[in-house]
Amino acid sequence: MAVTIGWRWAFTIAAVVAIGTSLLVLVSRSSLADRRRHRLANPIPPVALAPLVVLATGFGLGLFGASGLTAFLVTSAVTMGFAKGTPGLIASLAAAAAVGARIASGIRADRRGSAHFPVVAAMLATGALGYGLLALSSETDIRWLFVVGAVVALGRGGAGTARSTSRSSVPIGAPARATGVTQVGGRLGGMLGPVIVGIVVDHWSYAAAWLLAGATSLVGAGAVLIGRHLLIAARRTVEVGE
Repeated sequence: MAVTIGWRWAFTIAAVVAIGTSLLVLVSRSSLADRRRHRLANPIPPVALAPLVVLATGFGLGLFGASGLTAFLVTSAVTMGFAKGTPGLIASLAAAAAVGARIASGIRADRRGSAHFPVVAAMLATGALGYGLLALSSETDIRWLFVVGAVVALGRGGAGTARSTSRSSVPIGAPARATGVTQVGGRLGGMLGPVIVGIVVDHWSYAAAWLLAGATSLVGAGAVLIGRHLLIAARRTVEVGE
């Protein structure tokens, strides 16, 4: 759209689609008062914050790279010399891979019922490989490596951080509270990613930025595994107490 009819029309059409979509959102059948009465009748058990903070750190580190890549994927492709319009197609392909991976991994998670966090960690680690391919392509100007790296980084690493953070609360029965904690880490990572990646690109190179994103994704994978261990320990402590 931007190439043919201009950015203004592209943004206008996006706004119309957003408004139309919002009209399709279903209204809740239960009131806030009903939910409060249910909560009073079913009090929330004590929640261990340490595992959730570690998981929030892992999610944040994973989203750090994904948000930075989303912000600078097109400009990085332009710097490599891709033809006009092609960077947008690459970004769309990577985004489609992320959407597909989120849906597919969610379906598998519902069917599997457990062991979610090792899968998330594996997805983040695979995403780190994608960032490595992006860094290599930036240094060598091998364009097909850039495309593969973008798809892997967003399709695996970006989708890994979207794997139902509320699942972290299932063993302790407080999905809203757990999601509130873990989402803080995710949103901080998403906010800082474009800023820090932009600074690295400005002072060093895209290759350095993608290596940083890959490193944070790997550390995030480790944090998710540690958070899982702490969550299991907290659950056992609660069971022993009962």
